[in-house]
Amino acid sequence: MEEKLKLYMLFIIVDRKKGSKITDMLDDKGLHFHVIFLGRGTANSDILEYLGLGESEKDIIVSVVNDEKVKDIFEELKTRFGIETPAQGVAFTVPVNSIGGLNKLKQYTENL
Repeated sequence: MEEKLKLYMLFIIVDRKKGSKITDMLDDKGLHFHVIFLGRGTANSDILEYLGLGESEKDIIVSVVNDEKVKDIFEELKTRFGIETPAQGVAFTVPVNSIGGLNKLKQYTENL
């Protein structure tokens, strides 16, 4: 029996202008579907510090990753971009339970 591919939405929130370097790294890891949103936080400085976010203008990177690549990507985010260091950003995944349409599934998983 063939094992199902487990997919996750990967969210990475970093200070503005760091997003393109992270998407370059994701490209190098074989993830070619990602989007950068420009965010602006409204939280006070205590909350930003607690979450490890330095300034309020953010790049929010959203990508699709399979379970085999998650650990490697988080390790790269930690070592190369200091994600676990305070004020350097936040990264997390959310499991994907369904995708609407075979074409979308192929688009998201083509290079995974």
